[in-house]
Amino acid sequence: VLNQKAVKVIYHSASKGREVISEFHPYGMVLLHASLYCIGYLACYEEVRTLKVSRIKGLTSLSKTFEKPEDFSLAGHFHGAFGIFRADKKQKIRAEFTGWAATNLREIQWHPSQKILKDNGKGQAEGKGKGDSCGQGPKVVATFNLGSTVEFKRWLLGFGKHARIVSPKSLANDLRDEIKSALAKY
Repeated sequence: VLNQKAVKVIYHSASKGREVISEFHPYGMVLLHASLYCIGYLACYEEVRTLKVSRIKGLTSLSKTFEKPEDFSLAGHFHGAFGIFRADKKQKIRAEFTGWAATNLREIQWHPSQKILKDNGKGQAEGKGKGDSCGQGPKVVATFNLGSTVEFKRWLLGFGKHARIVSPKSLANDLRDEIKSALAKY
């Protein structure tokens, strides 16, 4: 990476299910979710790609050097991403969180674009009888401006019944279909 030397890489592509052999120009590395990734220009696709280091099956240094584009930065490359996957077109996502998920959103800034629009704190008691203090609990409405939603959807599903997409409807429908598909396996 530091020497800006091109390499020949043999990489197992998880999405393609096969090995890809190509010239690669490594621009930088990032650590995310206990995995190391190398970002650089992959000649066979003629674009910047993110390679998971554990899927690199072979690496040969080439005598050729390369110039990293002056306008490239790792922060800029991942701007709008909710992890490793990225997309150039961003969309505003509005989501509602209840119970422990609302508390979690209040305590942790999961993404730089995360903004809490509504927060009812700990909720208000809605008991029906004397001494009954069963309440709805906390509720938070937050927005995110994201490119790819692949990792965001996985993250949101982790909150189970305590999270839902308010908008865009197309993303809510995608999640509904994902849940139906998973449910069909049980």
